[in-house]
Amino acid sequence: MKRLFLALPLPPEEIRRLDAFLTPYRSDPHFKDAKWVELQNFHVTTLFLGNVQDMMISEMRQILRGFFAQIHPFDLQFEGVFLFPGKFPKMIWARFHKSFPFTELHAELRKYLSPYTESTEDKKEQLPHLTLARLKNPVDSARFAFKSFKMPPLEMKECHLYESELTALEGELQKISPVYTLIENFSFAV
Repeated sequence: MKRLFLALPLPPEEIRRLDAFLTPYRSDPHFKDAKWVELQNFHVTTLFLGNVQDMMISEMRQILRGFFAQIHPFDLQFEGVFLFPGKFPKMIWARFHKSFPFTELHAELRKYLSPYTESTEDKKEQLPHLTLARLKNPVDSARFAFKSFKMPPLEMKECHLYESELTALEGELQKISPVYTLIENFSFAV
């Protein structure tokens, strides 16, 4: 059994720009206990699949190849960097504006893949976002806001299937970190 998810990749140059923007925040006292996401793990989650039986993965990958060959590229419009959710947030997000193509992609993938997954993901409309950090201690969002950060519209033209494994950092069993392994890259229709 493998723990899988689908994600849209970000262009490397935008990851570098976002990393530079985040650098001063990593040492900000508001975020002293934050667990920052590794740059190689930056992605826009499209659908969390949960645990998938090994014997089902090959068939699921074949279905995904056909599915994504019919999806046309679309743009995501960047909104900004925010604390999430609500008044005492536990995460830092790079959020994109609501996107009809993204919402449809998410809904269709849920439908197509339901026989293969145990996903308990709720059926609320998904906002495209990138998790930047998880906060051990909530930050009062009424007292903190990020500076403005701009990103050009990003053309999404592929989706990646990843396996997620939790591993302990060497010598530090209390520090569990996810390791994402790329299983397959699915290109959208040309």
